[in-house]
Amino acid sequence: MTKKKLTILMNVALSLTSATTLAQAPAKVTSLNVQGTTATFTLNAEKTHTLPTCINGDTRQLWSLDITSIQGRALYSLLLTAVSKSQLVVAQSANNCDVLAGIEQVAGLNVSFNDAQSAGSSTVGLYKGDGVTKVGDVITVASGYVTYHDKANNWFAQFTRRNSNSPVYYLDAQCQGQPYGLSGTWSDSHNQGPTYSTILNAFLLASPSWETSNRLNIYGGNKVYAHLEDGSCVENGVSYEKDASYTKLSETTHPMCGDKQCVIK
Repeated sequence: MTKKKLTILMNVALSLTSATTLAQAPAKVTSLNVQGTTATFTLNAEKTHTLPTCINGDTRQLWSLDITSIQGRALYSLLLTAVSKSQLVVAQSANNCDVLAGIEQVAGLNVSFNDAQSAGSSTVGLYKGDGVTKVGDVITVASGYVTYHDKANNWFAQFTRRNSNSPVYYLDAQCQGQPYGLSGTWSDSHNQGPTYSTILNAFLLASPSWETSNRLNIYGGNKVYAHLEDGSCVENGVSYEKDASYTKLSETTHPMCGDKQCVIK
């Protein structure tokens, strides 16, 4: 890796960690254990940041992650790559113990490459929604951001994983027909791409709220129903109770991923 590329990687990595805490200098993974839906690991460097108060003294060097979540699976894949290729990693603290009591949760990982390794040598890849077309090699995953090496253009790029389990609303008791949702959740914020609904398994885009005909609250006393993550369709008040931020939703495609979420594997 050239000095210029290394500088770019470091700048990108630091920009992703503003809401988290960098724990120590790059270090090797010394243990990695999986039990049920969680994984724990240790690094061969002492934690130097201020530890969350939830940590137990005898587990202070452990890190935890939930391998059932999208973020957790991506981090676990990066850990496996770091172990198999003897790469150094920097852990970022979530400043909580939400995954396992007494054990600090990891929020993100930065993978470091030594001089003998290329930036594109990671075995963890970022793929389009078809799971076949490779976009590049994953370098870091942190707080919903993925930094990857775009081999086609030979540069580092960022991808924002945006997904939501927020309810989708309907005027139909079977949750069929025109969907509605909070425009703030389903807008293309800062041109980062549309948000993927884990309820409808599709990318959704909100219609502008300034157009009155797009609003859910124009149907008077008609009942509103919410499609929830568990698949249920439950009554959720009436139309006029919803403010102007509830607008029509339409299915769309992601400019890079397609009609399904990009895959990290």
